[in-house]
Formats: sequence, structure tokens, C-alpha cells
Amino acid sequence: MAASARPPLAMLYRTCSMPRTSLLRQSQRWSSSLQSVLAPCRPLHLRNHTCRSSSGEIRSCAPHLGAPTSRSHSTSSAFDSNPLSKLAALSAHSWQEDVIFHNACVDIADSAQSLLPLARELALQCARYDPYPGVECNGLRSCLSLVSTCAEHVATCVQEYGMRSIVSRKKRRMLQQVEAGSRLLHSLYQLLRYVKIIVDMDRDGQLIVDQSKFPRDFLSEAERMERRAFYGACFGFQYDQELRPILSMIVAAQATMGRAYAARQPQGRRTGLNILMPKPGDLVQAASSPEWVAEQFLKVTGRHDQAFSKLFWSLPEHLTYYGAERVAAGLKKCEINSLITIGPDVVSLPKKAAAACGAGGSDTQARSQEESGGIPHPQDVTSIPPPLDLDGKPATVTIRHMDMKKRTSSQLSPAVIIHFHGGGFIAQTSKTHQTYLTHWANKLDAPIVSVDYSLAPEDRYPRAVNDCLYAYAWVLKNRVQLGTEARRVVLVGDSAGGNFVFSVALLAAQYKLPAPDLLLAAYPALLIELDPSPGRLQSLLDPLLPYGVLYACLHAYRGDEGHPQRLSKDVPVLTVDTHRRHSDILKSSRAYLSPLLAPDTMLSTLPEVHLMPCSFDPLVDDSVAMARRLHTLNKKVTVHPMEGLCHGFLNFFTVSQRARRASELCVDIMKTAIDKG
Repeated sequence: MAASARPPLAMLYRTCSMPRTSLLRQSQRWSSSLQSVLAPCRPLHLRNHTCRSSSGEIRSCAPHLGAPTSRSHSTSSAFDSNPLSKLAALSAHSWQEDVIFHNACVDIADSAQSLLPLARELALQCARYDPYPGVECNGLRSCLSLVSTCAEHVATCVQEYGMRSIVSRKKRRMLQQVEAGSRLLHSLYQLLRYVKIIVDMDRDGQLIVDQSKFPRDFLSEAERMERRAFYGACFGFQYDQELRPILSMIVAAQATMGRAYAARQPQGRRTGLNILMPKPGDLVQAASSPEWVAEQFLKVTGRHDQAFSKLFWSLPEHLTYYGAERVAAGLKKCEINSLITIGPDVVSLPKKAAAACGAGGSDTQARSQEESGGIPHPQDVTSIPPPLDLDGKPATVTIRHMDMKKRTSSQLSPAVIIHFHGGGFIAQTSKTHQTYLTHWANKLDAPIVSVDYSLAPEDRYPRAVNDCLYAYAWVLKNRVQLGTEARRVVLVGDSAGGNFVFSVALLAAQYKLPAPDLLLAAYPALLIELDPSPGRLQSLLDPLLPYGVLYACLHAYRGDEGHPQRLSKDVPVLTVDTHRRHSDILKSSRAYLSPLLAPDTMLSTLPEVHLMPCSFDPLVDDSVAMARRLHTLNKKVTVHPMEGLCHGFLNFFTVSQRARRASELCVDIMKTAIDKG
């Protein structure tokens, strides 16, 4: 990172320092050659030595740039009939833009000069936090990569502005980019200062520092830093170019719908999705002013409103056109794509099923059951109770069964893929993840079972974990019904689903259930705490997991009371007499809530693990920290850093070639695990 962070900043400093003198000479030459045209209109744009920036900010025009002195009003009035007035006005506007450009370059050069020593100091610490030798991935590298990428983006804008013609809409848009870039670099400097505080506090090299070591208002203070530049004209500079348009649409949608929700919700004038209908005026503002979108987006997400976040991220349930997306992606239709309701009976799984599934079975157990006429001894049976609803009654779980063909008993697949979808624990179902699941079904000769677990805040922890564990046990018991022998079992999940991948694997070991053969987690949330890390500070500029949304989701899942700045350490769970043993297991450790907190003895039971963190994702350090622990325990773990992609990239694989390649990588990982059987 040290090698990649310094050159762009140094180049940016040189690029933006040149206009201090070169712009003066250029302006003087330009003024001399067009003196006859510009002289009459000078009072119109430099009358009081002030000018207005493209964002509406009043800035002073330095007289030393060669700005001409103002003339009398009568001179400008006499010029009104001059046939060159139109050309003069346009040229005068270009002169004004050049002055704004110069001021922005001065600010950029100053910010770059301030960033250089701080970035160099932090870059020396990068290798300390990598998951294992040979893989360069952690939140500190991501933050420095943000600075490097921003420096390259702003330098490109500065250079392109100088190459545009005098009168050009693109030139004016580029000027907005240069102005926004100056503010962006200043905000990144503030961000790196907070990163340095975390690095200085982390004396043990753990990457994620316990929140108790920080002042109570540390995260709140970081949230109050100037962040509009991250969501304004330069928004999305760090992401893959194909992702920027759709991410911009998502930010604008949250800004406009959030305003509509805030205006209508107190009066109760509308219910359901209608409450999110934006006003026409807001849509016009969003289309014309990136700075307005940035301001409104920060207001909406800064409210930490669980209800709005849940409603907004449930929109894909109603707006996703699965068939059109499938056709656009060139995918064949799954012959089986159906919902199955399972439960509420207790699932009793003989331990000989472990041998049948090829995962953790015992030949001695299998022989003892054969000698007893096939009836398992009670000690050789594991019973998984169904989850409980809010009234404490046994509940059902819904799963989605997807397969490219109907399978008879003679055509069973040797493997099964069990999937847990993302959605911040509060929104979405398997329906919104069908497109990439269909892609996987097209590539893998195995049925896919996606679990529609219960969502927070209505059903807090541990309901969703119970749902996923119950579905896991049910799939193993009813594998023939699903068209599989389940000799190879793969658990896969993204975001919140990645949390359940680890929780279910840990619980399977606790219950002595057949263990999965592979865990694949994309950008998982493995620590449901507010412990700061360099990666988590990226929530201050993330479009999908901004600070308010991220911690509102954690707050909703845990069910803590009060403001999410402090999450209680004692997590309540439902206890019913018939489920007491199950509840005791969940209460015995926070590992099932935050797998990253699991003790070494529990992590040592995990099978092969593959992690796919995004470089620009607030949850990148969750994956890195887990990989570091597993590597220390000599467990087989592989980290696949996804450069230039955002959180939730699997859902964007139809619009981004880079995201599609990441989905193909998931297929390759699962196929390799399946073929081992």
C-alpha cells in the first residue's frame, strides 16, 4: 500500500500546484489576445472581486491572477448593442470558471500536502493486519486505497478540465468534479485522522478494537464529520465504473424516499409502500443537483430509522423482475423453483445420517444401529426443536428449493447447497437473490435450498439462527425429497447470511449434527458489536451500508433498547421449558450471535472456509479478523479480496462484469468442494 498510496498523492500535489503560476500566465495571454472582446464585460463578472462557484458558494477572486479592474456602468451599458456581446459573455463566464478552478486547485494541493505524511505513516502498518502472508487485504489498506483512488480521480479531472474547449458543458461538469474533489480530499484527511486514532489504540494488532477503550462519543463524533463530499459530484469514484450508475440511483432513491417517508409517516397519511412515493419536485432536484442528494441522503440515514431501512430494502421484493433479469443474464430457467413450508415438528436426525451424509459420521454408530434392527438408540439421535414465534409457540420456516431438473431416486445429486440470503437481518428474502442463485444452479449439478429466515426487529436474535439451524437439519433428514444424497454439504451466505453460515456450522458441532464440508461467506457480518476498526469507518462514505443504516441493523437484530451507540453485552433469548436445552446452548456463548467472538475450541470445529470481502466495504475487517484467527488455528481458510466492488455485489452481477466474475468464482469454489466427494 505504501507504494500505491504515495505516487498518486505526490502526482496530485504537483498537478495542482502548477496552476498557482501557470494559470496566471495562461490567463494573461488569454486576456491579451481577447482584450478587445473582454474589456467591455469585465465589470459584469469581477465587479466586486467575487465570483460564485458552481455549487453556489461565494468565493473571492484574487486580483493577483490578472483580473481586470472594473469599469463604469455606462461602459457596460453601451456594450449591450455590441454584436460581440454573446461571445464576450461566454468568454467572461469561462474566465470566471478559470478563477474558480484555480482556487479549487489551491485547496487540492494543500489537502494533498497534508495527506502525504499521514498516509505514509499509516502505510507502514498495513502488513501488520493482513489475514496471512501473501494476501494483502484489511481495512487500513482499504482506507489508504480510498485516498490513492481519490487522488487519481481528482488529478484526472484537473487535467481533463484544462483540455476542454472554452465553452463546454462537459468542462463545467468537470469543474464541479474538481471543486468536489477539493472537499473530498479534505474529508478523507479527517477520515484518516480517525483511522490513526484506532491504529494507535490497537497495541495488540487485533485490527478491531473493543469499544470500551474509546470515549463514549467516538463514533458519534466521527459521524458528525463533513461527509457530503462522499455522496456529491464525486460519488462512487472508488467503485467499478459499471456499478456507479446503479449505486447513484440507490443513493438518490434513499434521499427522495426518505424525505417522503419523514413527511408522511407522522401523519399516517399513507401506508405500505405508498409512503415512500417521492415528490415530483424532489425527483427534479435529485436529477439536477448531486449536492442536494448528498445532503438529503445524510439526513435520512443519520436518523438511524429501522422502520424506514426495513421498508426501503424490502422494495426489491416488489420491484425485482426475476424473469427479465434471468433472460438478460443469459440464464436458463430452473425447472424447480418452489417454496416449501417446513415444521413445526421436532427434527430427529439419527447420527448414522452423519455417515450417510459423509460429514462427521461414525462407522461404529452405524454398525450398532444395524445390529439393533435399524432403530437408533436414543443416545444416537439428535433432536432439533422448531423455532418459537413471539407467543412462544412452535413456528414454521419457509425454504426455496431450486434445481435445474427434477430428480428421481436414481438421479440424486451427491451434493446440496444451503444458502442464507443477506439483507441486514431486517429485509429481503430468497426472492431478491434468485438471479445469482439461478446462475449458480445453471453451473452446478446440485439442488440449492435458500432459507427465508425470520427478520428483525419483529423477530430478534436468536429467532433467525433457530430458523437456519432447523432448516439445515430438515434438509439433511429430507435430502431425498430434495433430490440429493447430501454427501457433500455446502453452506453459503452473503452479508447477514454469512453470519448464519458460521453460526449454523458452530451449532452443528455443538449438537453433533453432520458437519458441512465447506463454508463460503461473501462480505459477512461476523461481529454484531460497535467495536471500531479502519474498515468499519468506511460506513461513513458507503452507499449501501452508511453509518446510520449499519448500526440500525445491528441494533434491530440484537433487540437492544436505546440508542445503538451502546449495545448490551448480555443478549436476551427466549426460554420455554420444552426448548430449555436449546436455549441454554444459545445462551452459553455469544459465538452464535457474533461468530468472531467464538473461542478457539469452537472455531477449531469448522470445516474449510472461503471468505470474499470487498475492499471498499465497512465489513471488510470482519472477514480479515476471522481469517487471521482460523489461520492461527491452522484451519484451512482462503481469502478472496474483491477489488472495486461494493457490499452486496452478488446482486449486481447482471450489470457489472467484475461482479459477474466474482459470482463465477463462487461457482468455482463450490464446484471444487462438490467434486471432492
